[in-house]
Amino acid sequence: MKQMSHDICTDEGRGDHMASGLDVPSIQVKRWCRGLGNFWIALVAISLFLWISPASAHEDIDPEIEELTEKLAKKPDDVELLRARAWNYRKNREFRKSLDDVDRAALLDPENDEILLERGLALSALKRDEEAEVVLNHFLEKGEAKRRQDKDEEDNDGEKEESEKRKGRENTTPGRLTDRTSDENDLLTALVERAFVLARLNKADLSLNDFTAAIKIRPSMDLYLSRGRLEETLGQFDKAAKGYREGLTRVGNALHLKKSLIRVETERHRYRKVLRLIDEELDRAPVKTSWYLRRAEILDVMGKIKASQKAKNKALTEANRVLKKRTTALNRLARGKVYMALGQRPEARRDLELAVQMAPNLEEARGLLGVLKGQGE
Repeated sequence: MKQMSHDICTDEGRGDHMASGLDVPSIQVKRWCRGLGNFWIALVAISLFLWISPASAHEDIDPEIEELTEKLAKKPDDVELLRARAWNYRKNREFRKSLDDVDRAALLDPENDEILLERGLALSALKRDEEAEVVLNHFLEKGEAKRRQDKDEEDNDGEKEESEKRKGRENTTPGRLTDRTSDENDLLTALVERAFVLARLNKADLSLNDFTAAIKIRPSMDLYLSRGRLEETLGQFDKAAKGYREGLTRVGNALHLKKSLIRVETERHRYRKVLRLIDEELDRAPVKTSWYLRRAEILDVMGKIKASQKAKNKALTEANRVLKKRTTALNRLARGKVYMALGQRPEARRDLELAVQMAPNLEEARGLLGVLKGQGE
């Protein structure tokens, strides 16, 4: 398939949702909901942190959609044009129009696998999850049957080739060409989309199976994060920690994975492991303020008050160093958080107010000012 529903194999912070992604997970210790009672809340966190959603809609007509529409006016029954426009509609979050195009294309070419997948993706985007599950199941079952058939044919071709060699003859029949990369991309897209559909349907075990299958095909930070977040919502912290560690080994020292592992190990009360992970980042991070604060938080939990105070003082020194280099709203915010940790509320208030003046939409600074106001500052 030429166009994939989501660029799920990049290491960007999954743009809107995975994406987060977002924003990187907060370094504050948070307790994640543990059961299916809070499953929907957690699922929103997953979809916001891990998965790259389609591009935002534009007020103006997308030029690609406009061009495809002009072509369809001349060739209204062109299945490929309908599929391409459906993909673009979905990219622009016009999900109903996307489904209309794939439904029309499916009537024209019922056996077209690309149309089948595109229909499943459109239904999922519309949160018509029961229908999406059926369509994606059908696509994946057809794909599995095709892969078995291809394997059988390859095995037969191999046996014929060996037979020809034994007879001293050269097999001049050209090999069968298959677009394996395209098939793999489609399989990966379908598995991950079905994983999210199943999660929304509260079929968590099946969802985890799909995430694991996708990771086996093509490991990526985003897939490890998606699976791990779901395991956390189910209270499976041991599995989540194991998965995050595996991800760090297989896809590199991705910061999102490291922060997720720190969160889970904190939940498991493995504080010494957490400190080691934090110290690794202190050794490599160009700006260390938040990591010193995180270290102080863990030391507080461990009852090591003097060591915690030392870490907070280092955080302040680092925040001052960074502010001398560049006075920005985010750097003001960072120092304001350090002052709050040190209990120096007037100083914290001053930095946070300056941060809001510089960046009025900086919600975190506004929120912390609200906390100070609630504390009587």
